[in-house]
Amino acid sequence: MSHYLIELYTPNAAWQVLSADQRKKFLNGIQSAMSELSKLGIEVLALGENDRSIAQAIAPAL
Repeated sequence: MSHYLIELYTPNAAWQVLSADQRKKFLNGIQSAMSELSKLGIEVLALGENDRSIAQAIAPAL
């Protein structure tokens, strides 16, 4: 079985200036999209914060 890491969002300067209501609206949009993925048989195994000290584009050494 394959597993994929999907980054939903990365907080940046634009996120920091959003009001609480605007942030909630954004996160509600993610929830709605994830509901649609569930209909396709895609399930979320876990949610968590990424380790920022690890470069995103580096593949593990074999």
